[in-house]
Amino acid sequence: MKRARRLERLRPTFPLIFWQLCERCRMEFRREWGWTLTVGLSCSIYRHVCASCAPERKDAENFFLPRGMGSDSFRPPPSE
Repeated sequence: MKRARRLERLRPTFPLIFWQLCERCRMEFRREWGWTLTVGLSCSIYRHVCASCAPERKDAENFFLPRGMGSDSFRPPPSE
């Protein structure tokens, strides 16, 4: 049997109270726009990136989704 695919949801966020750690620049942000990726259904994992690192949705998708999100597939970064 195959396992069910995890639910992944990317949405904009504006944290008011708690600081969130950007996974790209490793700086904390609060009262700024950013992106949150929610993975899972019952035990959710939240990952964040600030709007200065990913100003548009497409940039956030390119940052989060090619990394595999814990799956067996690994895509190395594109070589220049």
